Amino acid sequence: MDKFMLTLLLLTKLQFKLLNQEIEKVFNEMSSSEGKSKHFDKRIKKIVEYHDFLLDFVNRINDVFSEGLLVYVIIIVLSMCIQMYIVSTEHSLMALMKPLFYLTNAMIQYIFCYCLPAQAVTDEADRTTEYAYFSRWYENPSSAKVAQLMILGRSQRKTYILAGGIVKIDLETCLKTIRTMVSYAMFIRTMGIGQDQTR
Repeated sequence: MDKFMLTLLLLTKLQFKLLNQEIEKVFNEMSSSEGKSKHFDKRIKKIVEYHDFLLDFVNRINDVFSEGLLVYVIIIVLSMCIQMYIVSTEHSLMALMKPLFYLTNAMIQYIFCYCLPAQAVTDEADRTTEYAYFSRWYENPSSAKVAQLMILGRSQRKTYILAGGIVKIDLETCLKTIRTMVSYAMFIRTMGIGQDQTR
């Protein structure tokens, strides 16, 4: 599942990047030429349709994987809290190796297979607005202006990969998750130390 999500998100990011390059290329060519050719109208129509397709594709990713991602985030947070607690209370080096390995592996998996690629999709989707806006849209014919306004309007809604439809999967959430795990593990450790002293 991890490699599949990594691949899916990176390919989605790549598609947004290709769209952004095409937007820049078409609108810059149009502003440097007469821009009234039917050729440009067809290319602009394809760009708008492709942008709609990519936004719909991200929505489908969220529809299909949202619940699974939420369960994954909950499980990874709880299991890494337990592993952090074990690491912080273990005194034997040999006993420390297994939870430390699990903790490191889970952290790398969570960051590199989910958070970074999801952030890359969000960032590249946000750049679509910039490419459409900064491509001298005011110099283009009215049909191109309408298409650019459609792209700008649709791009104003942020594109996120969501867990459970509520939790964004991005670098900010990754840092909050790590902070929560450390806080909870320290809370468990404090409660455990207090119980050991009363015995």
